[in-house]
Amino acid sequence: MSKEPKLLYDETLEEAVVGACLVSPEATELALSVLKPTDFFLPAYRLAFENIKRLFHGGETVDEITVGSGCKATKPDYDVQVLGRAIVRVPSAAGVGDYCEGVRKCALGRALRDLSLRIQGELERGKDAEEILGWITKENDRINSRLAGREQEPESLGDIARCVEAGLPRVPVRLSGMASGFADGELDTLVDGWTPGSLVVLSARTSVGKSTAAFGLVRGLCQTNPHAGRSLIFTTEDSTRSKALAAMGTELGLSTRDVKRGNLANSQRQKLKSLVESDAFNGVDVVSASGWSVDQVKACAKRHQRKYGLCCILVDMGAHLRSGLEGNGRVEHLEAISKGLFNLAKELNVLVINTHQINRASTENDGMKPELHNLKGSGAIEEDADLVLMLHRPGYFGGADPRTEIIVKKDRLSGGAGQSCFVVYDKGTGRFKAAIPEAGR
Repeated sequence: MSKEPKLLYDETLEEAVVGACLVSPEATELALSVLKPTDFFLPAYRLAFENIKRLFHGGETVDEITVGSGCKATKPDYDVQVLGRAIVRVPSAAGVGDYCEGVRKCALGRALRDLSLRIQGELERGKDAEEILGWITKENDRINSRLAGREQEPESLGDIARCVEAGLPRVPVRLSGMASGFADGELDTLVDGWTPGSLVVLSARTSVGKSTAAFGLVRGLCQTNPHAGRSLIFTTEDSTRSKALAAMGTELGLSTRDVKRGNLANSQRQKLKSLVESDAFNGVDVVSASGWSVDQVKACAKRHQRKYGLCCILVDMGAHLRSGLEGNGRVEHLEAISKGLFNLAKELNVLVINTHQINRASTENDGMKPELHNLKGSGAIEEDADLVLMLHRPGYFGGADPRTEIIVKKDRLSGGAGQSCFVVYDKGTGRFKAAIPEAGR
């Protein structure tokens, strides 16, 4: 048995990762996206993981026999019974994400220990302090990259192109991204579907309906793409109860206040009871994230994805999250939040929607329509977003026009910037529907 401090390795976790990979291709794919062979401290599991990686990337079967043969070829005295025990002892392949996280944390602990010992040794040998600081910075960047799970080996552009070509539709499709059915599919067409891994900013002035629209979009995505996983909503302003009341009101075509007061006709009460007893509200999970940091949101989303899969994430008013830079001013605070949500979308390869407020200066624009510079607080909100949608309701400023215009102000995914569609909220069905724009608009 190794004399390495137990804190810096965990044989049970290393065994569990290997065992999960041997029984589940999905577990193998997840483990290879998080870990490297060098993250394993014990040689038997490190060699097993090297062969799992080689076989999986080569398109070959990963099982006890193939991995054992590979290990024997590298190390003739390799004990293949290690693999059999790993399969028998693994609690559940579904928990591979947690096993990987434990192995990675141990690996990071060893890296920090090694860095500390090297600093001590170099100082004792009289090494130049600036040179030491140089490689400390490089090592710190490498460790941070591993901690975020973003360290990757360079890939050949040709290999990437071949993978992309193999995954292209063999017949033309209506949308390149996910459909939501929002507003009769008008918005889906405008943005060419919703792309996993992208950050969408949905913005409007107060009380124009950005949260209601975002909720409708998330529910539509979840219902239209049931195999993509569940949708996760982080609410920074409301309680989970308030969100449930709003969802009920949406279904009944009533205000949240009416639902809360029990202002319901008998038919509406019956409909609500049927909705609650059915699966109408399933597939969408809500977290009250008041006072949360961006890192807490990330940790929760990662756990949720491991358990249920994730179709999309809605952060309702992400500007209210904590960034750790509040003392540096609002601009730096918002920049940190925006960058955190951008990284979350890329790291989990999940669509992330962030609702954001527009400042009052938008009333000075032509037709009082909002522009990108009206995003409240920081230019980073626009810079980090893959897609910026702005809601404009003429009736908000007076008049009887019930329509809301959804304007695509930025679209780095499908080039749809400058286009717009008109929607109206149908109280009878609790849904947004497509509306006909007025002549001359």
